[in-house]
Amino acid sequence: MEEVNIQFINLKQAITHHIGNKHNGEDVKLSEMASNIKPESADYLVQYFFKPIPWAEYFTFGEEEEDRADNYVYNEIKALFDNPENWIQHSKNLAHQLYECSDHPQIKAGEFNLVMFENLTYDDMPMPAIGLFKSTSRKPFLRMEDQGKNFELRHHLGYGLGSLDQACLILKTDVEEGFRVFAFDNTGATSDAVYWKKNFLNIKACDSEFHKTAAYMNMAKNFLTQKIDEDFDVDRVDKIDLLNRSADYFKNKEHFVKEDFEQEVFADESVIESFREFNNKVGLQNKLVLEDSFDISEPAVKREARGFKSVLKLDKNFHVYIHGNRNLIQKGSDEDGKKFYKIYYDVEK
Repeated sequence: MEEVNIQFINLKQAITHHIGNKHNGEDVKLSEMASNIKPESADYLVQYFFKPIPWAEYFTFGEEEEDRADNYVYNEIKALFDNPENWIQHSKNLAHQLYECSDHPQIKAGEFNLVMFENLTYDDMPMPAIGLFKSTSRKPFLRMEDQGKNFELRHHLGYGLGSLDQACLILKTDVEEGFRVFAFDNTGATSDAVYWKKNFLNIKACDSEFHKTAAYMNMAKNFLTQKIDEDFDVDRVDKIDLLNRSADYFKNKEHFVKEDFEQEVFADESVIESFREFNNKVGLQNKLVLEDSFDISEPAVKREARGFKSVLKLDKNFHVYIHGNRNLIQKGSDEDGKKFYKIYYDVEK
């Protein structure tokens, strides 16, 4: 995997605009000049902008020229790389575009920053980069200000170094394939959040090991949580066991092989056939082609594994976490019809 190095990066210039929520009748406030950045603040800003970006996964504005033709952000970024002297006007254009995309009632108003960087090293090559960042999560902080004979204790509202909400970093490389793009969205995958990557940036996942791993893990999880109950009578413990086996396969292997995965996780031929049908159907619906073998991405496994729930919830009284041998937990019911689970163990901790 190509390495990103920001050790010698230079924050060349930045500008900040305020983006309101269009749906709620809020406005957009544009700056006319570059933000005033003191040298002693530059390192903190680089940390703020770059810390949350997941370097293992990357995107593009579209590998084919026809995919990029109507992409507003791509065309602005390309023009900005070609003519950086017009960067303030391009930042205003992008701010207006983000405002037009901010039409969901839950999207928070905030500050939109366009930042020009120099000497970002990617794959051992220094290059310019453009960052698009939005900050919405203001929090109070205290300042103890020396007034000579006493200190004034005051609170202010601002952004902590770990509170960036949305980011997009575009590197000036792979130009003919739609640039190399890294993106981050701290608001999750709710309907008010997809506007950043989908509606505003309109970026597409590249064919990387990260996305192959994430796509297949997500496919397996959706099959076990949404589809398998339609075709088979599977109790909750068995379903959790299948989820655990799916996650363990990706955690313990370095290379994915479809047939090996199916045999190790599902074993039963009828379940395998159902999984393949689900795989093909979802692939066609989403124009997604999943390869039969690829190297497994550890960062993708770490991210996706959080969605493989192994908790058995019993009324409001108990949560049972099932991580190991399925045969050590057995389900039954007593003569009065009261359900129970019998759990076998060797050591109590």
